[in-house]
Amino acid sequence: MVNLKDMKDYLRVDSEEEDILIQELIETAVSYIDECCGIAYKNKDNKKKLSDLLTKKIVADMYSNREGTIDKQVQDRKVTTILELLSSGD
Repeated sequence: MVNLKDMKDYLRVDSEEEDILIQELIETAVSYIDECCGIAYKNKDNKKKLSDLLTKKIVADMYSNREGTIDKQVQDRKVTTILELLSSGD
């Protein structure tokens, strides 16, 4: 799972002012991935890396777009592909 330090490095955030927000976004992203894909992916190292990448992408999107609305058509192909890979039994 992506930790706060790694996520802040990814976002290029140096201050501690938004630590609580960023941690909540990480937890929300992981919950979203788990709901979409189940949790079987957590037992496979290659899928853990994909889920960490997807977590970072989702958190970065939520961090930069705080309006609270998500246009479902905006979901890009990378997110869709990773969700499909994590959902597969391979």
